[in-house]
Amino acid sequence: MLELTIPGGRRRKWLQYAAAVAVGALTLPFWAGACLTQCLPFDQRTPAAETEMFKADSSSVFRAMRNDKRRIENKIAAFVESDPSVLPALRKLLGEIATEDKPAIGAGLRRAVLQCNLAQHPEVARRVEDFVRQLDDATVSAGYVAATEQPEFAPSTPRSKRASAPARKDHLFTGQWNTELADPGAEIALPLSTDSIPEEKPPN
Repeated sequence: MLELTIPGGRRRKWLQYAAAVAVGALTLPFWAGACLTQCLPFDQRTPAAETEMFKADSSSVFRAMRNDKRRIENKIAAFVESDPSVLPALRKLLGEIATEDKPAIGAGLRRAVLQCNLAQHPEVARRVEDFVRQLDDATVSAGYVAATEQPEFAPSTPRSKRASAPARKDHLFTGQWNTELADPGAEIALPLSTDSIPEEKPPN
C-alpha cells in the first residue's frame, strides 16, 4: 500500500483545511435554509458579524443607539429582516432596556413584518407577529401599532383624475387632414370664457 507522507507543518494546515471543509459541509443545509427566510436582498442585509454580535450580547450593541428612536427602529428592523433568528436575543434585550425605548423597537418590528410580506416571506412575517403577541408588552405593542399610522406606512390613495384639457389645434396646418398650410396672417381664435359671453335679454 502506498502511504502519503506529509511534513508536520503542512500536515497541520491540511488537517485544518479538512476540518473547515467538514464543518462547512455540515452547516451548509442550515445556511441554505436561513437564506430562504431572509427578507432583504444580499447587498442590503446587516453584516453577519454584526448580527452574531447582537445575538451574543444585545445589550452592548443596543447601548450604542439607545435614546435615538429613529436609529433603534431602523436597526431592529434591519436585524430582523436580515436574520429572524435574532428574536430570542431581542426578547432578552426587552427585559433590560428602559421603557421609553420600547416603542421604537415595536415600530422596527412592524417594519420588518411589512418588508417580509413585501419580499413574499409571509411565514417570517407571521413569526414576527406571533413574537409581538407573545411578548404581551403594551409599550412594544403601542409602537408596533403607531408605526402603521405613519405616513410611509399609509396605503396610497388613488388621486382623483383631472378633467383632461381639450387638445390644442395645430394652427400651422389646416384642412380636413391638417395637411394644408394655414394662412400665417390669419387671426388665431382664442377660447372664450363663458363668463365673457353676455346674457341674451328677452325681447320687450
